[in-house]
Amino acid sequence: MRVARYLPYGALLSRTSVMVTNGGFGGVQLAARHGVPLVVAGATEDKPEVAARVAWAGMGVDLRTGTPSPERIAQAVGTVLADLRFAHQSAAIGSVLGADHDPISRILAVIHEDALTEVR
Repeated sequence: MRVARYLPYGALLSRTSVMVTNGGFGGVQLAARHGVPLVVAGATEDKPEVAARVAWAGMGVDLRTGTPSPERIAQAVGTVLADLRFAHQSAAIGSVLGADHDPISRILAVIHEDALTEVR
């Protein structure tokens, strides 16, 4: 476990079995990219929505609060580690969002394909 103001996600996530987060979009996206299942406890900004999407996608547990008890966090971490469906779903999503994923190039390719289709 590591608790800090700043975490070097790129260095840590490749060695992480589960990430507990407040549901910040950037951290969740990096965890998803690395295929790391999540336990999410967020109550401000868009964090409840992000947490709900994590649960809906099967990538982790939404604690549905911004102030979970240590026992509730431990229980959720245990659930995520014990149920391999979370790891498998996170890995599947991570494979789509992996290091070679380049959304801008893909968007441009789709636009280009559509433009050529309309010209023909």
